[in-house]
Parts: sequence; structure tokens; C-alpha cells
Amino acid sequence: MTQYNKQQQIYCLSWASNLLCPGWGSKPALKRGTQSELQKSATTILPEILSAPKVQQLIGTWELVWGPVVYQHPRNGTTSGVADNLMYMAAKRDGDEFDSYVISIAGTSKASLYSIVEDVYVWETKLWNNGKPWNVDLIEKVEDKIGIRVSAGMSLALKAVCEMTSDGKSLMDYLKEVMRSTKKPMPIIFTGFSLGGSLSPTLALSFSDRRSEWDPENKADLSVLPIAGFTPGNKSFAEHYDQNLGKVTDRVWSQVDLIPHWWEQKLLDEAKTMYEPYLRPNLLIDLLIDFFKFLSKDGNYQQLCSDIPGYSLRYNLAISNHLDYLDIPDLSKLVARIILLHLGFKDPRQELIGEVGEIIEKAIKDDLIGHSPSPKILSEEIINKAKIKPDIEKIIVRLQKEKLDLAREFLINKLQEIFAENLTDFIKYVAQVTYQHLHGNPNYLNIPEFLKIYENG
Repeated sequence: MTQYNKQQQIYCLSWASNLLCPGWGSKPALKRGTQSELQKSATTILPEILSAPKVQQLIGTWELVWGPVVYQHPRNGTTSGVADNLMYMAAKRDGDEFDSYVISIAGTSKASLYSIVEDVYVWETKLWNNGKPWNVDLIEKVEDKIGIRVSAGMSLALKAVCEMTSDGKSLMDYLKEVMRSTKKPMPIIFTGFSLGGSLSPTLALSFSDRRSEWDPENKADLSVLPIAGFTPGNKSFAEHYDQNLGKVTDRVWSQVDLIPHWWEQKLLDEAKTMYEPYLRPNLLIDLLIDFFKFLSKDGNYQQLCSDIPGYSLRYNLAISNHLDYLDIPDLSKLVARIILLHLGFKDPRQELIGEVGEIIEKAIKDDLIGHSPSPKILSEEIINKAKIKPDIEKIIVRLQKEKLDLAREFLINKLQEIFAENLTDFIKYVAQVTYQHLHGNPNYLNIPEFLKIYENG
């Protein structure tokens, strides 16, 4: 078994932080529970993964030295019941000493509303405040939105990881002790995937800007390997990052992965056509991307290290017909949400989204999946012939209950326009997005042996 190169080793450590994420975590790991239950599961299983002999053959000997720490956001006197954020630090041993550290931050858990908020709360921004944006007053005038800024969601995520403690010590406290005792330069690598791919460079910049608090003698040699992350902040933030850490950042991203195109306006426009000629933009695809553009339109967002080219994977023809990569109820709610926004519902209630989503979900299952001998695999013939026709009459009745002034003829025309030949290609688009994000990146970095051990424990 050949040992992975350095980039592959760090990527394995990055992926390992996702062990509690439903759908792409480690099978033996607990996915739901209290903070203490999830903490216990991560603390038990992560060391088992890193100490497995086959894993050590692939990535070397890495030991957990801080964490893993699970964060659950308190909400209305309760918690989410899942890991909203997770971070750990591992060190590589060289004889009796550690010679480098890796800080790994988990990506978005689809079961965590809070981590999704950290992703998409981009219509407001916070002043960077030398790496502590959460300390800035919440009330700010629109005209004052200048300077180095991160999204409000990124500020929440950064606060969560900066305030984590392991054995009573924050990550900065722990590294302060390491820097005090070391006599040589110490490499410290920040990494993460998806949300972690945005949060890891943000945390690295926070530590760089706050270096006097933990590394006054400048012994730490910081570098960053973010994978498939969205842009965390505005143009000034990107310029500040590039100036300080750009030369030590190895940003990994795919040209056909939607997430790295979040939230810069120009990149979002490119996302509409990134699957041509296999999938051309249609009304639903345009509405989805335009919704993302609307959320981020006032933020002046710019991707970090934009001079680093993305790698190019081909459109995966095979997965267009596989529904394994889709959560049909969630997909149906997404379609419902963008339809409601298109019809003028500026802030549709979750109950309304759910009810319209159920009508769309039934049509997908009856008109598409129901014609296949397998509920997971659709032949090209079936998917091309499919005419998914949600019950427009039921949708109209429900919408007119919500807004009495909606004209029936207006709704009929709009809904017929939306569903005409659009839904099957939209399903293909979302399936491709999901595949390219969750599977394209590991495939590109070529770590199948590690993933097999990680997934099965």
C-alpha cells in the first residue's frame, strides 16, 4: 500500500472531521444525540480511524492532541440534536516530538439547520474586527458597510469554533502553550471541506491577525488547505487574506462544483451554464441561482485566492439517472421555495413550503420514480420520456388560501411555465451538484483506500 502524498494526507484528515455528518459520515459514528453523546462518539471513533494500521500506512502517524469538540447551538431551551460544528487538531509524530499540526473543521451537516444558516446567512455582513467579528455590534447602518467584512453566517461559525474548549482549553490557549515550549518553527495547517473549506481559511486568518495573543515570537508557520469552500467575505476580506496567507494557501476546488461558486455574483452566473452542453439553463435552474444571487447581492463577495484555477472534472453522465444522491423531500421543498419566491412570496412560511413541497414530491414519485423497476435507478429512456406534472390545481388552492388576492389565471400561467419541461432537468442539475460536491472532490484527490476504512470504521 503506497503512502499518500502530503496533499492527500491532509485531505484525509480534513474528511475525518465529517464523521458525525448524516449521509457522508463514518457508519459507526452516532449522528444524532445530545452534545455529550455526540462528543463521546467522536472522541471514541476518530482515534480509532487515525490509529488503524492501514490508515497509518496511508497518511502516517497522527495523534489527536486537541478535540474533537462538538458544538450544538442552543435553540429555544433545547439543542439541534446533531453536530452543528466539529473541530479537532492532530499532530504528526517525529520520534519523541511532534513536527506539525493539522486543524480540521467539519463541513455542513444537512441535518443541522444552524450549520446551513452559517452557509447561507450572507445578506448581512460583519466587520472583521481583527479576527473577532462576533464582537461587533449587531446594529449597523447600511451606508457603513465598508471595510473588511465576513458574512454574518461566517461570523457565527467562527465564534463557535473559537469558543470551543477541549480539556478546558480553547484551541488558541493550547497553541499558545505549544509555541511557548517549542524551540523551532512549527508548521500548523488549517483544513476543511465545504463549510469547513470556508471556515478553515477564515480561522487561519483570525489566528494570523491575532498572532500576538498566542505566538508573539512568530514561531508558527501557518498554511491552509481549504477544499470546496464558498467565499467567506467581501472583496476587502479576500484582498486582506490573499496578502497575508495567499502564498501559503493550496485551495482545492472544482469548476463543476456549485459550492465554490457561492457567493460571488460573477461565479454564480457561471454556475448556470457549468454543465453545458449536457444541461442547459432553464427557468428553474435560473431561479435557483438568481435566489443565491439575491441573498448575496449587497455583500460585494469575492472568492479567496481567485488566481488558483479549479480542476476540471467531466459531467458525470452516469449519475444523472441515480437518485441515491438526492433527498427527494428536501429537493421538493427546494423547488417549492423558489417557486413561491418567483410568485411573490417574499418570506414564505415553512408550513406553506412543506405543503407545496409535498404536492411536488408526490408528482416526482408517481410520474418519474414510479415508472422505473428500481426506486433508485432510472433508465435514460424513462427520464427523457418523463412528464412530471404536479397537481397545479392543488397548489393553486393552497396559494389562494395564503394570499386571497392571487388571480387564478395568473397562477395557472406561471405554474405551467415553471413546470413545462423544467423539472426533470432541474432534478438532473441538483443531482449533479450533489455528486460533484460530495463525490467529485474525493475522487479527484484519489483516496479510495482511506474512504473505505473511514466509512466502515
